[in-house]
Amino acid sequence: MDSQKYEIQWYGSYKLYGTKDDSIFTQPVANQAGIYLWTIPFKNKYLVYYVGETGRSFATRFTEHTRDYLYGFYRVYDPQQFTNGKKRLVWGGMWKPSTRGPHRMLEFLNRYTELSSIIYKFIEQFRVFLAPLDVQKRIRQRIEGAIANRLLEQPGLIGKFQDSDIRYRPRRIDEKPVSVKMAAFEPILGLCSELLA
Repeated sequence: MDSQKYEIQWYGSYKLYGTKDDSIFTQPVANQAGIYLWTIPFKNKYLVYYVGETGRSFATRFTEHTRDYLYGFYRVYDPQQFTNGKKRLVWGGMWKPSTRGPHRMLEFLNRYTELSSIIYKFIEQFRVFLAPLDVQKRIRQRIEGAIANRLLEQPGLIGKFQDSDIRYRPRRIDEKPVSVKMAAFEPILGLCSELLA
């Protein structure tokens, strides 16, 4: 049964691909479920780009995420600009209903030689943090949403680096708040130590 207080420890940072020692796919913690952060190294800290949650293993979810990037499903920003905290869109992806269809796929295929190398460089720079959390799906969604909203609401680069059209499911007004304490071994910009979800 879920309690009203949760403690989260962030593990990482891990790469999508690289050596056996630093890839997310070889980490024991990747066999668990919970909350995760996509970040990039930024001025000796980490800048969050995306917050996610999964009830399956992190390894399974990141296999899907990586596949979807390589298939052109997700949006992609210029890797060099992204490294500097700037978002210049190179490919809008096919993840929204309005961006799907045969014409969009044809565009992706016609640009595949160009886009495939950009996508590979784009995902190479990600550093992932994992927070194992064995709770009900709704609690994971609320914590994910609370973290994402806290980041999005921050002024300056931290808030602007979030994609504002991602759909999260934070706490509804009819749900009793739960307390979340978070700790990380690495400095993550905008990540607070406590929040209500």
